[in-house]
Amino acid sequence: MGDSEALGICISLHDAVVDSFKFDPARARLEIVTWRKIENDSLRCYQLIISGIRDVKGVEKAQAAIDRVLVKAKRSSLGFRIDEFNCKKQPTSQHGKAFVVNLTIDHLAPIVVECAKCTLQNVGSELLAFQP
Repeated sequence: MGDSEALGICISLHDAVVDSFKFDPARARLEIVTWRKIENDSLRCYQLIISGIRDVKGVEKAQAAIDRVLVKAKRSSLGFRIDEFNCKKQPTSQHGKAFVVNLTIDHLAPIVVECAKCTLQNVGSELLAFQP
């Protein structure tokens, strides 16, 4: 699936495994790579990019919590599942941003992000930190 500006993102990421969660505060950009098993035990991988993030504090807290989990577990792939994800276009926005993203990842506090752009695309497994 491509850019969500026209239609909004409608692919369900419920129970997709979060492989990586990378926030770049200088660019106000969050990149999340997820995967899930499909037929014949093959993997389907998605890259979620949220850019033009208005309030970075919530995302920075989530990144810090994820970094602690990765260090404690001595691994590079998070492995937590997405409980809820939605990206909705906002008809009116105080800050001129077009979307609100709600993201809940197991074992972490929910994240609500107002952003300029939200894209979800099917990608190859080469982006995974975890190699199946």
